Amino acid sequence: MAVTIDVTNSGSAACAVAMPYPETFGSTVQILDASGSVVWAPGPRAEGVLALPQPINLNPGQSYTWTTVMWDQHYCQGSCASPGASAGTEGGLVPAGSYRAEPLPQPPSPAQPATFIVSG
Repeated sequence: MAVTIDVTNSGSAACAVAMPYPETFGSTVQILDASGSVVWAPGPRAEGVLALPQPINLNPGQSYTWTTVMWDQHYCQGSCASPGASAGTEGGLVPAGSYRAEPLPQPPSPAQPATFIVSG
């Protein structure tokens, strides 16, 4: 399942949005169940990241795809972001139900999490 987070400037003036670290696979989103418990979250960002990417300037109403990560619907925390065959498979499959994706870290202005259903 692809999880994409889009950033939209809902203000009346242009703004700058910091881009995520490209070196950190999946480190920009977490998945929570209906009770608010984290079921999938990446590990800490990679050591030795050099420089912050340049921010993206957004005009009012303009959107930008901030990140897209792949989630295999398994429980996982800590090393999910590691590339390779075992990435994201630490636990079993999450049960059918309602889930939401939230950005990491949380933005300074309110974010509207994306809600979705896992049907099993």
